[in-house]
Amino acid sequence: MNLIILEQGTFYNIYTQICGLIISFIILVLYISQKKMNIRREKHFIRMILVVILVLGLDIWATIANTVDPLHNNPISNYVNRLYLAAMVISIFGTGLYLLNEISSRKVYSITFWLLTIALTAICAFIVNPEWSTLINNVENDNGRNVYTYGSSVIACFGTGFTCILTIFIMSIVFRKRVAKKRIIAVRFWMILWTGFSITQYFIKSLLIVSFALSLGLLIMYISLESLDGTLDNQTGLFNWNGYVKYVEERRKDKKVCEIIYLKALDSIKIIDEKTKREGLNQFNKYLLKNKEFLSFRIRDEYTLVLKSNVTFNEIIDRFLKDIEQFPIISTHYFIFYLDDAIKLENETSLSSLIDLAAKNINKTMDDYIIIDTTILEDHYANIQIESLIEKAIKEDKVFVYYQPIYNLKTKTFTCAEALVRIETDDGKLLPPGMFIPIAEKNGMIHRLDEMVFDKVCKFTKENDMDALGLHYIESNLSVAQLCDKELSKKYIDIMKENKVDSKYINLEITESAELDQKNTLTTNLRKLKAKGVTFSLDDYGTGYSNLNYVVEIPADIIKFDKHMIDAYFNAYANPDDNKAQRCMRVMETSIAMFKSLKLDIVCEGIERQIQEDVLNKMGVDYIQGYLHSKPLSKSEFIDFIQEHNNGIKKEVVKPKRTRKKQS
Repeated sequence: MNLIILEQGTFYNIYTQICGLIISFIILVLYISQKKMNIRREKHFIRMILVVILVLGLDIWATIANTVDPLHNNPISNYVNRLYLAAMVISIFGTGLYLLNEISSRKVYSITFWLLTIALTAICAFIVNPEWSTLINNVENDNGRNVYTYGSSVIACFGTGFTCILTIFIMSIVFRKRVAKKRIIAVRFWMILWTGFSITQYFIKSLLIVSFALSLGLLIMYISLESLDGTLDNQTGLFNWNGYVKYVEERRKDKKVCEIIYLKALDSIKIIDEKTKREGLNQFNKYLLKNKEFLSFRIRDEYTLVLKSNVTFNEIIDRFLKDIEQFPIISTHYFIFYLDDAIKLENETSLSSLIDLAAKNINKTMDDYIIIDTTILEDHYANIQIESLIEKAIKEDKVFVYYQPIYNLKTKTFTCAEALVRIETDDGKLLPPGMFIPIAEKNGMIHRLDEMVFDKVCKFTKENDMDALGLHYIESNLSVAQLCDKELSKKYIDIMKENKVDSKYINLEITESAELDQKNTLTTNLRKLKAKGVTFSLDDYGTGYSNLNYVVEIPADIIKFDKHMIDAYFNAYANPDDNKAQRCMRVMETSIAMFKSLKLDIVCEGIERQIQEDVLNKMGVDYIQGYLHSKPLSKSEFIDFIQEHNNGIKKEVVKPKRTRKKQS
């Protein structure tokens, strides 16, 4: 480090250092006073602040000493300069350890920490000891203003500092996948700042700005990484999801147990008015802030309570259950889940999916809480494997479309089909949709799956002569998630344009089980697609929210009755004395009559017996779909099936359409 001896009375550099000292003290006060999770990184950052304050204090002292005693006649001046150089080295080492804490396990960090401590002690001893290193003042012209120090101690400081910075940069590149991008950028920026200020001071020796660079770097680290803006829920004062992730990451590195209590909001909370809900939760939040037995994290409207090391679940659960009785909104509308170690999860983001899986057992237990046991965890890991299969299938185009023929009761031919998605496993088998569709809907992969299926359906209608096959259209499913996507209509219209598809061959199925909570987005998408000539089927009628809003709001051309409703109808058909079954029969008969009066076509799904076809045909149903006629078939099997069963269709390979159709 180059140290400048200023003329007597020239203290403008000291003002800069004092500003840096004030900044560092403010950061220290703010950091000490803010809410903490008591993780290792927090302790490390406090040590970094203290070292920077030490560096700035020694820099101010050295500047004054060099001004008063430019020739170092007093040994104290010499030692102050040496201590300043040693403290500068320690501060750079501290930054490296801060980054190492993020990329290594507790064991690796501990070993590296002690090795670096030994090396750092040796370097600092060399810099501080006058018998081992030199520190010489050089008084140049310009009235003595350009006075600085040089020698082996300065070389050791500079050499060690730049070596540390180079190492930190290499670490930030090699281990960039282990550290958050924001953290990497902040650390790199600090090192660039220190290097730039050092080079500037080397060429402009009248400036003392290197130690001030440390305070600026500290400020950057605090604002971008260590302040509570990113980890604290401003509304409640509890830690948020980001805080939970940071806490569990460190527990995982240290291989320490992380017991958690999760409070999941039940559907019944939706009926509580907002004011009552807000007041009740505010009271509960205050209770959590005062509790010393666990760290509290608020995730949306739910809570994760991490037990501290001095208590266990068995020790506090009875008392906790009694405590929450004073908060009716919690005791009535939240359910408790316990996981003995959150480190068992492959990552923190899977916690919510695990809780959702465990929540299926709420109605099966008489207890006040559910312990997430091995069975639930095994189911969770199975879901994770399925997620991986879905992702791989999408990436490697192992998404296949099967077609289930739909029988036209009027023409006695198969005039349409429903496209059903299948994905291939590693051993070449097909995964049933019931195993992966719910998971895909939850994690968002359903968007890509549905788009891939729709693209393949469009290619099918383009590559095969639909009229020669006797097919009027192919149905492709739309998930609830997609219906709420504002870009849905644009994506699907673009897919049709790309495949040059005649839109009259496309029918989109809409699941009736979804609430119309985003009606504007849904109806806008449907209106745009309808304008392009696409028709719609209202699928699974008779399940879910079954209300006439769907019939009114959605421009459906076809109504599809769910298998469960068909089975219920024929149960009543076989049991004329069952009043409940008879009411179900009347509901279905009335619904069919209503839809016929609206000139809507009707499809009944899940037909497996000939008597069902006969009865439904007499009732005026237009189409039936089910295993009575065919299971879902691969593309080639489906074409063979249609050629064989449709009257007037020859069994030879159907040639592609030659006539130009009007494109969508």
